[in-house]
Amino acid sequence: MEPITDQELLTGLRSSDHRSFRYLYDKYWERLYLSACRRIGDEFEAEEVTQDVFCNLWRRRDRLELRSGFEAYLTVAVKFEVINRLAKKANQRIYQHHIITNYSELAHTTTEHINLQDLQHQIARTVNTLPDKCRTAFKLSREKGYSNKQISTQMDISIKTVEAHISKALKMLRVTFGSLPFLLMFFIN
Repeated sequence: MEPITDQELLTGLRSSDHRSFRYLYDKYWERLYLSACRRIGDEFEAEEVTQDVFCNLWRRRDRLELRSGFEAYLTVAVKFEVINRLAKKANQRIYQHHIITNYSELAHTTTEHINLQDLQHQIARTVNTLPDKCRTAFKLSREKGYSNKQISTQMDISIKTVEAHISKALKMLRVTFGSLPFLLMFFIN
């Protein structure tokens, strides 16, 4: 299949034509991967960025609007995905430093020494027991740093439903871990 224009590709995507998607994937994947690699400096993460951009393209295919063409759209999508990931990593480092600096006394003074890595594993096990949609919304929020609006778009549910899923997840974590909800917010990964 050799579509002539971006408009033909867009029409194909909107009608869920896998050949149009495959054409875009084959044409732009390597270019986007190399761009992500230059920006983020990690081959594995650059591959994830590129895959996420294409997954998002497919998820949003029916409401996709092109102003300049697919090359510009995909290039900007990679740029923003990298920025979001770098910002999330920076925030995690800041929060972890804050917790370690301000709450390390708590871990050392309790009779039961809290091993943060064990805590992370326990949290992950608890999160994995959540219902599918609840778990997905919570992970997109905490692991990917998505806003409720982004989660709503990605999962194709209302923002209120996203809020309900995240509240349910946090309630389950509070019930399971009692007085550690503040720590939970920062060590889920």
